[in-house]
Amino acid sequence: PENVAAIIDVETTGLSLDSDAIIELAIRRIYFDHHGIVTYIEPVFTCLEDPGFPIPKEITRLTGIADQHVKGQRINED
Repeated sequence: PENVAAIIDVETTGLSLDSDAIIELAIRRIYFDHHGIVTYIEPVFTCLEDPGFPIPKEITRLTGIADQHVKGQRINED
């Protein structure tokens, strides 16, 4: 049987749990055999989330994600 690992990348509007929000979620699953040899890498699943407030310019510079990219977007929790 194969094993699976998931690599998750999360972009946020900042570091505060109370006042910042997730703006992008990306997940890629990697399958490998019992020897640890990679057998398959899935395409990246990515989605954006509108935080409901302007993305700070510093975050846009860091991530490349701007208000127009996330406008009206929601991460499907299913």
